[in-house]
Amino acid sequence: MVLWVLWQLKIVSQANKGYMRKLITLLIIPLLLTGCNPHEVKLANRIIKSSIVIKVKVKDMETGREGWALCSGTQLKEGILTNAHCFEEDKYEIKQLWIRGYDGKSWKATIEKIDVDKDLALLHSDAHYTNATLSGSPLKQGEAVYAIGHGLGLENTFSVGICSFINRRLAKRDNIHYIQTTMPINGGFSGSGLYNSKGQLCGVNEAVITPDFLFHSWSGITLAIGLQDVKEFLK
Repeated sequence: MVLWVLWQLKIVSQANKGYMRKLITLLIIPLLLTGCNPHEVKLANRIIKSSIVIKVKVKDMETGREGWALCSGTQLKEGILTNAHCFEEDKYEIKQLWIRGYDGKSWKATIEKIDVDKDLALLHSDAHYTNATLSGSPLKQGEAVYAIGHGLGLENTFSVGICSFINRRLAKRDNIHYIQTTMPINGGFSGSGLYNSKGQLCGVNEAVITPDFLFHSWSGITLAIGLQDVKEFLK
């Protein structure tokens, strides 16, 4: 790579004609070879500042067993937005609730608002992280989408996908306006924000649709709760 760059510099220095073409080649080709997308790098650095790790210690009301669950959330001016199913208050007693930001600091949190039917919840903490901005326009089919979540316990995982369908309605959850994407997510991504290419929040990642034999592994069909439902919840 170093020899290639030196060779290009020699060409540029020896010929004024086509200088700009050679200069552009010199700058762009190495970028393409590395596969690095500077826009996505910048976007990831922006999104992570609003991305929240949610850790919940729960007690099973039937068995009495206690354990920890991991979810994702997004910092908004109203609080920390996530999925209601992260808590399942009808099955579990919440013993402890903590959130952690990109800086690694942990804070106690409380549930301020929850809507089980819409599968949305809002948490409160004394943390002050960057508030994500809600998108002013809906996503379009084919548009790139992004997320940072904590799948399988691997915190701050950046994921990229495509918006496959707008306003997907499911028979069992026809009260929710879903956004279908190809976003690769796993357990722990629940509640993470779905972002557009401007870094604006467009939805909340909820679940994947997968055949039983794949045991909840990602199959290319991911559902996010749409911005319409999010805005109604936040009112």
